[in-house]
Amino acid sequence: MKEEDDNRAKKNKENKKLLREYLDMQVEERKRFNDFEKSLDHEQARIWKIDCDKFHEQEKEINDKVKFILK
Repeated sequence: MKEEDDNRAKKNKENKKLLREYLDMQVEERKRFNDFEKSLDHEQARIWKIDCDKFHEQEKEINDKVKFILK
């Protein structure tokens, strides 16, 4: 009886250790994923800013041309 209890306790301890390792791995994976998404968001914002700046520059050029033609 004592030996069975010891084996069961040892097995439970091993299972808890494996579960802890698995959960730690999931936490790390989630952290890497969140970091990746954050960097992706920053890159997308940078690209949108470039596009916005180009759009405003083109609009200004068009308005300048229209003003020149209307003079």
